[in-house]
Amino acid sequence: IEESRLKSRLISDIDKKEEREKETMLVIEMKKFFTRVFDLREPKMFRELSTNYDARTLLKENNIDVPHLQELPELVVIAENIIASGISFTEDEILNKCNLNEFCLHFKAYLIHHNPEIAYEPNMKNCAVCLEMLGQIADASWNYLKTSKNVRKLLSLLKVIVELWDWILSEGYWELLIGTMKGRVVEWIINKLSLIFSSCGKKEEMLNFISKISDPLQTSVTLLDLSINLQHIVSSLMLRNDPQITELLENMAYGELFGDHLQMQYEYLKLIIDMGQEKQGILNIYPDMDFNRVTTFDSILNSTSKKLKTQFFKSKFIERLTADYVKDTRKFAISASEINLKYVAFRQCYPIRNESILLITSILKHKDDSFELYTELIQRIHRHQIVKHECQILNNSVKSNEQDVQ
Repeated sequence: IEESRLKSRLISDIDKKEEREKETMLVIEMKKFFTRVFDLREPKMFRELSTNYDARTLLKENNIDVPHLQELPELVVIAENIIASGISFTEDEILNKCNLNEFCLHFKAYLIHHNPEIAYEPNMKNCAVCLEMLGQIADASWNYLKTSKNVRKLLSLLKVIVELWDWILSEGYWELLIGTMKGRVVEWIINKLSLIFSSCGKKEEMLNFISKISDPLQTSVTLLDLSINLQHIVSSLMLRNDPQITELLENMAYGELFGDHLQMQYEYLKLIIDMGQEKQGILNIYPDMDFNRVTTFDSILNSTSKKLKTQFFKSKFIERLTADYVKDTRKFAISASEINLKYVAFRQCYPIRNESILLITSILKHKDDSFELYTELIQRIHRHQIVKHECQILNNSVKSNEQDVQ
């Protein structure tokens, strides 16, 4: 009996030791997990952990401190102090003193938790102060790009701001961004998109950009990465078909600008394929750029604004579309081992030709709403013998298939 008791105690001690070891391992893994959570700064989870007393207590018992969550009044004080010193913004102040990642995290967390309260005028004004500060920093950062030695850091900082604007729109707070800022954000976005595509539309600038992205150590944000977020914001605004936004876009002649942007992007795409740099230059950004281009084009055709369509007509994009782009047979040549899932649908395809066919189909679909563009398309199709060209492609394909069968 005594021997049995000793064995039971020994087993019990071993079990307790193993249990303690498991608990220790669990605590270590839990600390790693929550440290990672706080590093990622996901606003919804951050908000829940910061405001939930039981969660905070449990984490503190395990020596895990939840970062302090700043409310709107604190954010406004920070924003007002930055605005007050805005006249003397230096590059060092922007990069080292303005902790924008943290500021944007707390601002997102506030919007998520206080959604019904945002509509109150005092809160709208306070949010406007925060957005005004971000707009001033975006302007100052952009102005330093040409002369700075810290281009990567400045572009990363600009991306943080632009991603916040994009998030605000995607979460349904578009009135906060458009109404309180009186259209200045939209003007800023259109202006910067034009500058980006103008620079990327020049061959020497394209070659310079391609040489940078060909560098295996180049993992930072680029101008084209930034343009994706900017284009997505414009695409989201266009989808709303809101009179206020439409008027803003009309006043900036966005229809013609968009036609020019399309041509610049396709020329960039041609060059990067010709140089065999698809992997570095296109792999991660092409799916988003393709979506933004097609969505924005479709939104212009579907818009009630005749002015935007007339502006687009002036860009002479339809001529390039039928004379060049729809006949372009450049093809992505990236092996299956190099691609990510997002890119799979575009592997071994003719990107410019395929996208051109989508745009032509969209014009045909919206012919009643965009009759001027539809008429122009039909005339250009006839002039450049597109039907004959497509029939020839089909005949060649049939002959090729017959030879394969034989």
